[in-house]
Amino acid sequence: MRKKAVALVSAILVALACVPAYADHGMPMEPSYTAAINIYGANYYNNYQDYESGSVAGTIAGGTKFYVWEDYDHGWLCGTDNANLGNEQQDQFVYISAGDVVSGTEAVSPDVGKKTESEITAVTTDELNLRCGPGQGFKSLMVLDKGARLTYDHTFDTDTTWMYVNADGERGWVSGDYLEKVSSSETDSSSAEPAADNENEDQPVAGAPAARDNRGIVAGVVLICIGAALLIAAFVVFYLSRKKKEEDPEAK
Repeated sequence: MRKKAVALVSAILVALACVPAYADHGMPMEPSYTAAINIYGANYYNNYQDYESGSVAGTIAGGTKFYVWEDYDHGWLCGTDNANLGNEQQDQFVYISAGDVVSGTEAVSPDVGKKTESEITAVTTDELNLRCGPGQGFKSLMVLDKGARLTYDHTFDTDTTWMYVNADGERGWVSGDYLEKVSSSETDSSSAEPAADNENEDQPVAGAPAARDNRGIVAGVVLICIGAALLIAAFVVFYLSRKKKEEDPEAK
């Protein structure tokens, strides 16, 4: 009797241990891959059967990163846009159509957005990812420094406004939350070209006082010096001649 009781208890314990394993059957312990929600957004459902009944549970904004935990053959993905949810919170996972996600690595054309009336200049207010598409689910191509100057001529609205920019030759999408427009006056002053160097360096700059010609002054000083030298020489000759007469009695 005692042996039967022990065997029964052991069987119950084994069965209980198998319940979690059975519950997690087919669900990986980590996301299978990540993707980006299509730029136009996606409806999600609590289960894929709700699609036929039209019971939409909510929507996910375009460009959002989506963590795919299970990719079903019937065209549905089970996952979450919450990076903090794990396997143990799979009851919070949602279902979306596989057609509502993209790889997140392919460049999204600016033509999907709205063209601005003119090209706009702006600077970044913080370090900012330049992405290949309008959303955080898209791959970052590079990180722009704070204060980086750029221009854009297309915008796209999802959960925020994204701009398709040209940052020193690098093109991609950035979040408009971290851009500050540059006024037209600042743009004009910064784009003004520096004055060209004068072809003739001796040519006076317009508006500057004319350079003084010192050649006449120099010539005058030279003539004065020559005149003074001649006077001194004449005085010396006169002095020596007179002294000689005084010393020669016959000259008196």
